[in-house]
Amino acid sequence: MSIGSRRLAARMGLSPARTHRIAVQRDLAVPMHDGVPLLADRYYPRDLDSAPVIILTSPDDHRRGHGLMARLIAERDHQVLVRSTRRVGRDEDGNLVAPVGVDDHEATVDWLRQQSWCNGTVSTLSPGVLGLG
Repeated sequence: MSIGSRRLAARMGLSPARTHRIAVQRDLAVPMHDGVPLLADRYYPRDLDSAPVIILTSPDDHRRGHGLMARLIAERDHQVLVRSTRRVGRDEDGNLVAPVGVDDHEATVDWLRQQSWCNGTVSTLSPGVLGLG
């Protein structure tokens, strides 16, 4: 954790970090109900086998600018799945995925609950998608 991230955590009123040992799994293929896989990155505390997951959905590419927020959350014993929406993401072959107006949150939650590392508790944090960011 850097001085900058400590300051940001304090400014946000976050509790103290419980761990600084965070790992990242990149480009997980999350299958949607129509068979289209969306890519996501998973940030998680290395010391936990299973933990709650927060889905951080972004209207931007899932790799742009969300790492610090995901790490701050993961340092507090949660996992974060950073997933972009279809309109800006890329599929597992690197092709741009076009907008289709499909709500993929349910499929993402269904997939998460099947993963051994998810304890069944799933929340969302999507200020940009909701027009708040």
